[in-house]
Amino acid sequence: MYVSARTPFLSAAQRVSKLLAAAQQRSAQAAGDARRRGGDRVAEAAAAAVRAAESGGGEVVWVKGTGRACEKVLALAEWFRAKAEYAVVLRTGSVWAVDDVVVAGEDEAGEDTRVRQVSCLEVGVRIK
Repeated sequence: MYVSARTPFLSAAQRVSKLLAAAQQRSAQAAGDARRRGGDRVAEAAAAAVRAAESGGGEVVWVKGTGRACEKVLALAEWFRAKAEYAVVLRTGSVWAVDDVVVAGEDEAGEDTRVRQVSCLEVGVRIK
């Protein structure tokens, strides 16, 4: 999920929470479906998925922000870290951005392309 500098904080936090709840519901539903089928291999796979979810191996929701949005992504990471039921992972990096520069008053020949690096922050949130 990408967060911009204009994304409201609580909207982003609610979206992450909803995505995590949906992931948890999917894993529980998969375990229930496997039990109803009665197959040994399917039941073993479902039990392994339930054990992985209980031990913290559940799905991770990644929140990404670049440039000025890094501050908002960091605030989201701190908000989820303060809650006991979430585990948070941070990754930093940089990405390449391509800017098309058009000089005012010139034709198509006046276009230029500029490549630059932008700092990036990624936060992984999962249910413990």
